[in-house]
Amino acid sequence: MIRKVKVWLVAHKDELTAGYVMLFLSFWIFGFATALANGTCQKETRDMEKKLSSCRFSAPGVSFVVLTGGPKGKYVRFHTEYAVALLRTGREKEARGQFCKALEAAATASPRRPQDAEAEADSRILKILARHAEQELLLRNLSETQILFRRDGGCPA
Repeated sequence: MIRKVKVWLVAHKDELTAGYVMLFLSFWIFGFATALANGTCQKETRDMEKKLSSCRFSAPGVSFVVLTGGPKGKYVRFHTEYAVALLRTGREKEARGQFCKALEAAATASPRRPQDAEAEADSRILKILARHAEQELLLRNLSETQILFRRDGGCPA
């Protein structure tokens, strides 16, 4: 049996190598494109539709990294900027979902002292929002999301 497997592997060596190369390239291209879109999502721009499409494109990649054990706290800025783009294009409900994800991500970043976790999470998000012009709208939505997040103990499913 083992001899037959070895013979088969030797006979199909080129096909297997091509398969591995294709698999590697598909993951590499996905990661590279996600990183480019993530950078565009986090840039300051006037074209909110372009920013929103970049954020939407990179969201699955960010989710994949987080699901595979990547640092969730690293993506606070991504979720906050995504929420800003959603708010500026009139999608308040979706924006609250992204603010909630930003709060979750900020809460996972290790604070200096455990009792400071909530304040540090808020501080990280507020620093990001300080760069934007419509601070009243952004802060109102963030505040409403914070109330629900803390009342329910996390983001709604």
